[in-house]
Amino acid sequence: MNTYHTFNAKYGMVSSASSQATNAGVEILKQGGNAFDAAAAVSYALGVSEPQASGMGGQSTGLIYLAKEKRFFALDGSSYAPYKLGRTSLATPHLKEGLSATTLPSTVAFYGYLIDTYGKKSLKSILAPAIKLAKEGVVVTPLIHSLIKKHQKALLKDELITRNFFNGDNPIEPGNRLFQPEIAKCMESLSLHGWQDFYTGEIAKTIIKDMKAREGLLSLEDFS
Repeated sequence: MNTYHTFNAKYGMVSSASSQATNAGVEILKQGGNAFDAAAAVSYALGVSEPQASGMGGQSTGLIYLAKEKRFFALDGSSYAPYKLGRTSLATPHLKEGLSATTLPSTVAFYGYLIDTYGKKSLKSILAPAIKLAKEGVVVTPLIHSLIKKHQKALLKDELITRNFFNGDNPIEPGNRLFQPEIAKCMESLSLHGWQDFYTGEIAKTIIKDMKAREGLLSLEDFS
């Protein structure tokens, strides 16, 4: 038998796939942020608390409603394939996983534009809950564990993933705490230099350097 509950909230309500991310959105609303600020805080926190489905390396789109103008519109943050790819390259097997399968991340730009145009809070305050989660750790869920185990062979090829998501050669067990200091450092840089740093600053340079070292296809032209 299913039980249904109804809740009423005077100032706003937040819902997401992660309680930590939901709390991040609620925190921003309590600080005086609006729905756009809360959505951004939730997204960044999801990138930490459900890494199997969300993250700064992905793409984001949104359905926007401006109450004062009574206007709906879609904000398109669809990703782009690397400039280096030709039409014949898309069918090659090696593009199914790893850096060579990476398209240009749009999430940081999407929420950067959303906050700059419609938000009330600073990027620093919006990123704060996610940074805290990345530093203090999130509890590994059975879903996270099962997906790491499913793709274990491929994931073990990546030194960074192995260090954070594995205990030796074994996936980190449910109930253990997952720490992601690299994500915290990246978000702290965004807090200090602005979201554009991801595309034209030191973060972009670091990503492109890694792409060159590990046969990725994204280049400076893509990030520009």
